[in-house]
Amino acid sequence: SREDAPDVYGMLRAIYLVPETGHEIIDAYNPMEIGLSDEISFTKGCYIGQEVIARLDSYKKVQRRLCLLSSSKALRPAMASPVQYQGTGVGTVTTSASSQKRSIALAVIRIEAFEEHETLQINSWDFSIYKGSYPAYSLIDSGRGKPE
Repeated sequence: SREDAPDVYGMLRAIYLVPETGHEIIDAYNPMEIGLSDEISFTKGCYIGQEVIARLDSYKKVQRRLCLLSSSKALRPAMASPVQYQGTGVGTVTTSASSQKRSIALAVIRIEAFEEHETLQINSWDFSIYKGSYPAYSLIDSGRGKPE
């Protein structure tokens, strides 16, 4: 049945960190937090939000980032599920997808959580933080945490 079929679009969008309206592109996040820095003009004249973006860039005050999380279990966390490290909130799930073997999620998390930890929890389940040390597309095929 279609309900058992993997969410191929969601999986591909997640592994390539592609933000989407209604998930990552919402008022709660600024473009720099969700990986859209290349889409911002720092030389154009006046536009709405220019001062805020310039201030974030100048003072290096971006405090969150979009990241990919993966689990070797086929559990699909709900959008807006809290992401935690040892019971402390560090972010929010914005997108999730699963196959029969694994689950992946996009989440906007605090930068220090990304830098300081390897694993975070969603609904008490461990999710590994993808940091680019192996091809992200291998998360689709593998039932394990990190590919071998």
